[in-house]
Amino acid sequence: ALREYHKQFPLRPGLSKEEVRSRLFGSLPSRLYQALLEDWAQGGVLRLAGQTLALADFTVRLTPQQEARRRAILEKFASQPFAPPAGEELRALQEAEGDLLQFCVQQGDLVKVGEDFYFSKEAVAGARSLLEEYLRRHGEISVAAARDVLGTSRRYCLPLLEYFDRAKKTRRVGDKRVLFSPPEKISGGPEP
Repeated sequence: ALREYHKQFPLRPGLSKEEVRSRLFGSLPSRLYQALLEDWAQGGVLRLAGQTLALADFTVRLTPQQEARRRAILEKFASQPFAPPAGEELRALQEAEGDLLQFCVQQGDLVKVGEDFYFSKEAVAGARSLLEEYLRRHGEISVAAARDVLGTSRRYCLPLLEYFDRAKKTRRVGDKRVLFSPPEKISGGPEP
């Protein structure tokens, strides 16, 4: 099943453990299934990576054509870092390059910040740096101010701000964002 999956989806890192279990080992108790997988992994038959299974000798390798298309995708995202492909343009790119686009996310070249929004890792790092600098000076930032700092539109700015909120880099307070700060330590308690 894994060999067939790797042949059909050569850019994906492997098959979900739960999908394999439901398709092939549904009658096995979960502890026995896990023990079986660990035994196969120790025996060099397959590789366990989190919730993903792959054959031990499988690695994702791009063909020269795929590598050229990957570079073109990354150049497209880099050309307008704070206004990357979105909407219809992104859907067309996903339709044409679905697995390759997902490969770029898995490799860390692109970051999915929202349902229909991907940014280059450099754009995300740059946005974070610019916003943190502004927040250190001013204490808070509105969506409109963030839009101006990033030189983009609300359409792209808002998903980035929401991404930083989820990543606990910023925190929404009313209609503004502030730098996220962990709860203050209670004095006298053990160090975390």
